[in-house]
Amino acid sequence: MGNVAEGLRQLAKSENISVLALSQLSRPKDDKINSRPNLLQLKESGDVEASAHTVLLIYMPIRNDAPIGEDEIIIGKSRNGPMGSIPVFFSRENLKFFPREETRGAAAAN
Repeated sequence: MGNVAEGLRQLAKSENISVLALSQLSRPKDDKINSRPNLLQLKESGDVEASAHTVLLIYMPIRNDAPIGEDEIIIGKSRNGPMGSIPVFFSRENLKFFPREETRGAAAAN
């Protein structure tokens, strides 16, 4: 995994492009199934984290086996910007994330 992560970093640098890589999280223990993700849960996290400029983690909490609509994109690492959490709503119909304020306004207008 270290060679792949470093190769992607070198590709981005040599071609002056952004490269997006997806990684699985480690499976949480049963009592932590709905917990917020963190960098330590990335598989091969040391290699991925070391090569990445930005790491985004998607958190989609559930209650009673259904999403509750309080999704977040967590900025777990950012070499060139702020870290934190962005409240979003995931639209299953469009397969897109929208800012939560935008979805509230659209719902109120309808």
